[in-house]
Amino acid sequence: MKNDFVATGIVFNQDITKVLLVWHRKLNRWLPPGGHLEMNELPHLGAIREVLEETNVDAVIWEQPNQIATNNAYEIVLPNPYVILHEVIASTSKEAEHMHIDFIYLLQASEDNAITINDEVEKGKWFLKEEILSSNTFDSIKQICSRVMN
Repeated sequence: MKNDFVATGIVFNQDITKVLLVWHRKLNRWLPPGGHLEMNELPHLGAIREVLEETNVDAVIWEQPNQIATNNAYEIVLPNPYVILHEVIASTSKEAEHMHIDFIYLLQASEDNAITINDEVEKGKWFLKEEILSSNTFDSIKQICSRVMN
């Protein structure tokens, strides 16, 4: 089965009390911004790009602890994803069933950023933790937000 590499940016506000989700037209559910990586694109940069493309929100990586540090020009430690999921993507009239290898990053942005949507999403909204837990989204998103949010 085909594997596609994708990146997701779960964007939290400054005090980690809200998360930005978008209404995905094809899946009919609230999701964090994300999508396919471009050729030779690093996953963390893909997550930032997808957030900007889908919402016009300028987000930054919420740094996670790295296991090592390097001090040379030949090795650079990249930001760690919060989690990497292997997701089944159901077949459609245009595409056979396939898999997504999803690099999920935690990002931060100001709530003052105006949310501007694109063709892939219908609307965007900042959610409180309680709202996410009762919203139409994937269980993995509920689990991540439940663990991370204040």
